[in-house]
Amino acid sequence: VPQPPQPGEVSGRALATATVTENGQPGYETVLVGNVPLAGERITLRANAYAAEEGGYIDDDIRGLKDVNRTRLRGGRAIVAMQIAEGWQIDAMGALQAIDTRDAQYAEEGKAPLSRRSVLPQPFSQRYKLGSLSLKGGAGDLTLDAVIGVIDSECIETFDASRLFGEEAPFAQAIDTSIVSGEARVHY
Repeated sequence: VPQPPQPGEVSGRALATATVTENGQPGYETVLVGNVPLAGERITLRANAYAAEEGGYIDDDIRGLKDVNRTRLRGGRAIVAMQIAEGWQIDAMGALQAIDTRDAQYAEEGKAPLSRRSVLPQPFSQRYKLGSLSLKGGAGDLTLDAVIGVIDSECIETFDASRLFGEEAPFAQAIDTSIVSGEARVHY
């Protein structure tokens, strides 16, 4: 659940973190967050952007590679809160995220710890987009909460099926998912 915009408040912060992965590569995370009034206390924007890199820790013995499963994460989110009338608010939100893993995250039993033997790299990537629009307000004893959201996710995975076929055999799959969802409630 994202932190809502704070009407009339100007604020921001930055965060940077370094990470160390045992038997692997170092990583980092950075985050920028800002809250800015666009029209006094009536319209406020809250946004963040982030980037992270997780150090790999899986070794691939056949290909002679160390720490093959390094992962990069990038994304951001923005919310605009608009007071459209006394007691009525519209929130518009959008978010994007990209995940890219250079090679698969698994190790094999019976091999050296945190290692495996694969002929081919097994990368993974996912792109995620989200948007929503909500309306909240009331009159007298009645309150309305309505929201509509749209999600789009694209995932591409590659697996090494070489052991099954006795030769280099990548198996790749792409999964695209789109969802539109809405709900409205009136309560008193």
